[in-house]
Parts: sequence; C-alpha cells; structure tokens
Amino acid sequence: MRQIGRGAFRTVFEHPDRPEDWVVKVPRKDVERHGRVMNQEEARAARLFPDLFPAVHDPDPDALVVDRANPVDDLTRYFPSIKRVHRKFPDVDPWVLLREALLLLTGDAPVVDTRKRLGVLRSMLRRVAQEDPNVLRLRDAVQELEISVKDICKQNTGVSRRTGRFVLVDASTMPGFRG
Repeated sequence: MRQIGRGAFRTVFEHPDRPEDWVVKVPRKDVERHGRVMNQEEARAARLFPDLFPAVHDPDPDALVVDRANPVDDLTRYFPSIKRVHRKFPDVDPWVLLREALLLLTGDAPVVDTRKRLGVLRSMLRRVAQEDPNVLRLRDAVQELEISVKDICKQNTGVSRRTGRFVLVDASTMPGFRG
C-alpha cells in the first residue's frame, strides 16, 4: 500500500484495491493502542453522524477502511450561512467564521474575543448560522462527540470523493486526542 499521510497515532495508505476511493488508517507501531482507539472512535462517529464522517467500509481497529476525501478548497460551498456572512465581511477567514458560529451556538467561549474582533458580525453570525442545517448538524456532532471546535480546520476536514460532502477526517478532534 502506498502511504499518503501520517499523523501522531496513525499512518494513512491508499487502499490497495480501490486507491482512488478508499484509504486505510493503520495505527503506528510506537503508539498502536492510541491509533486503535482513534480508529474505533472514528467508526463510532461515522455510525452516529454518517453525513459528517467518511463512510466506513471496514471498522477493523487495526486497519480502518473509509472513503477517501479531498482537501476542502472552498469552505463556503458547504455552509451557506458562512458564505452569506463572508460576502459581507470578506476579510474574515471562513474557517474562523465557522468555528465562531459553532462556539456561539454551543455556548462555549469564543476562540477569539468576537465582541472586539468581529463586532456586529457576532450577532449576524449567530442569526444566520441558526438557519443553516449544515452548521446545526455540525453543532450537534460537536456537542455529542465532544469535538474540540478549535480543531475544525482544513487539516482535519475534507470533501468525500464519493458523496461530495464536507466531512471530518481525523479523530484527533475528539476527547482524549486533543493536542
């Protein structure tokens, strides 16, 4: 199998039979226990939120097989509310807008002091995010799986090659694996 990525606990390979469609996440030998737990958590998350995680084709904790994802090129394509706010405030990074919207909707402390940095944008962001089913579904996953909002970023997300949906691709966003 050809290696295409590596994290703190796992190495990611192209699937030998379906390299364009699937990846295999294998625990690294030096941290095998943690890698196995990450694979189990990702499989569980995909069962609970199949619209937000890559589909699991083999839940084996020693070699988790999931849909392959491409990098997110334009976050606003997947979150209409973020697109709407970003049009009015193009100088604010859409990833910051998404994280702030999630923090506003979950009641958690903002990543940045939104009252000072984002001003009036904060109330607009909350209002439009409450109308966006994609943000609301992501909020539900954040709350139920205890995902760290600060880790919802380009490196931990992707676009499923099979479905074209925005997905979370890394279990490091969940409790016990935060940096």
